[in-house]
Amino acid sequence: MANWPLANEINTIIKTTGTELDSGTAVQLVNSLSPVLSKEILFMSEPIYTFYNFAARKTELNVSPGNEIKMLTYNNLKVAEPLEEGKHIKTQTLSSSTKSIKVKEHGTAVMITEAAIRFSFVNELEIAIRQLSRNYVMTVEKEMRDAAVKGGVGTSKIFGRQKGGAKITTRNQIAAGVNEMTVATIKDAIEILNTANCQKVEGQYWVCILSPHQARALRDDPAWINASDYAQPETLLNGEIGRIDDVRFIVTTLMPSGAAGENELGYVAELKGAGASGINVYQAVLFGEDYYCLAESLAPEIRTDNTEDFGREVKIAWYGIWGVDVLNPTHGVVIETA
Repeated sequence: MANWPLANEINTIIKTTGTELDSGTAVQLVNSLSPVLSKEILFMSEPIYTFYNFAARKTELNVSPGNEIKMLTYNNLKVAEPLEEGKHIKTQTLSSSTKSIKVKEHGTAVMITEAAIRFSFVNELEIAIRQLSRNYVMTVEKEMRDAAVKGGVGTSKIFGRQKGGAKITTRNQIAAGVNEMTVATIKDAIEILNTANCQKVEGQYWVCILSPHQARALRDDPAWINASDYAQPETLLNGEIGRIDDVRFIVTTLMPSGAAGENELGYVAELKGAGASGINVYQAVLFGEDYYCLAESLAPEIRTDNTEDFGREVKIAWYGIWGVDVLNPTHGVVIETA
């Protein structure tokens, strides 16, 4: 868990609470009671999680479930005019706007029997907490991804194109071998962000989160710089594979596509066969500072429920209250490619 971006967000101190989660969502851990097992504990692989690192975050602990957290943005002042002798400096009014983020309850639970705790050769409580932590990361990352690729009023959507190739305007025009992820596509996105006066992340770079398939199309370009060739590779972002000019690329199978398996997190049905001649479509997002946000009313924590069935069963859950939304719609560009 130490290498996961959200590992430190899980409070592993178990709390006793009267809050009762729906038993229909409980997952029973029973396979560990098999007579013969390997000593190694294996976990199913999951996507590289990245979106949390770039979210604007705000925490309001006094907000109740269903309420909203407001994020305040100040507008720029007008350019100052030259001063004249004998005249006062003109005053301007500070103006601002607010973005309301609706927060909701989130959580899931597992159930462990006393027999499993006593007879299993692995630490069932430790495994349960680790699996719950992974589930929390998966849940919040998917919500941020969905917000980022949905965008808002002012978010641009562009399509892959070759250098010198014509721009297309609809998804069903995306053609294999023509409308892939290219340097020309990346430059189109950067042009949009610069025109919108979008600031770079930390004032230094743009971020593009894309699928492995899209990244493969870029890696043969002479402008590509592998992350291993950086002057300071120890400063890599989680999942970073390389860069082109001021754009840093992060690859994850969490990005939406029509080619992913139907049970995978990256699968989006509307992208399956949606391109020209029925090809699958892939989505990426390129953005700058404060594109989307995470508003927390209650940071996720691990909780236990009261024991049931005369103490034979115990439930462990993660629980939190938060909301995710796009904060500055013009600070992101959604890219669709073959």
